[in-house]
Amino acid sequence: MTILFVGCSKDELNGSPEELNQQDFAGISAFNAIEGTENLQLLVDDKVINRTDENFQTGGYLNPRTIFPGDRKLSLISPKGHIYYKGEIKTVASKFYSIFFYGQLNATVMTAEDDFIKPANGKQKVRVVNLVSEGNLKLSYNYLNSQESYDFKERVLAYKEYVSNEKITFNLSSTDGKYEAVKFEFDGDDQSINTIVFYTDLNKETSKREIKYKIIENK
Repeated sequence: MTILFVGCSKDELNGSPEELNQQDFAGISAFNAIEGTENLQLLVDDKVINRTDENFQTGGYLNPRTIFPGDRKLSLISPKGHIYYKGEIKTVASKFYSIFFYGQLNATVMTAEDDFIKPANGKQKVRVVNLVSEGNLKLSYNYLNSQESYDFKERVLAYKEYVSNEKITFNLSSTDGKYEAVKFEFDGDDQSINTIVFYTDLNKETSKREIKYKIIENK
């Protein structure tokens, strides 16, 4: 499990989310859930947007950065020139988007609009994203005195607000027995905006595909 703390620097965003709302730009970030990959390059309109110190590997995340809105060409390639994805993304000025790549040699792409409006004091926002390309999954989570479940008919469980000083216990199970269950507790910071991403990768020691998860926390 990895927790990524994400800030929006001026070098990447030309300002904060609030300033972006007043500019003619859109914001994008990206998550790589393509199995067994390293140092992939993300291109927008044929220009690489990775920084030189960013290894966009499996489980890797590129912080938000600005692009011009509208229909933009999008490509994801390996250092050896393999094209994992080539297509377009449509964006609107003043909005933020997360681009999720998942699968294997021919990647599938999913785009979700982000919410950077901070919750009230004592609250946190949590969104859950399923990038496991194969298998039937069920997510159960305990919060306060209740238990809820979700069968991932849609890959994104939209943002929900929770009390920030209460732990949430997540349990992701494979109803067809394809993967081992994943269970963990989450305790986000006050007024944080969090995305929990589930994805798969090969265990190099056992050569078995495993479910992993990453928590992206925006402050």
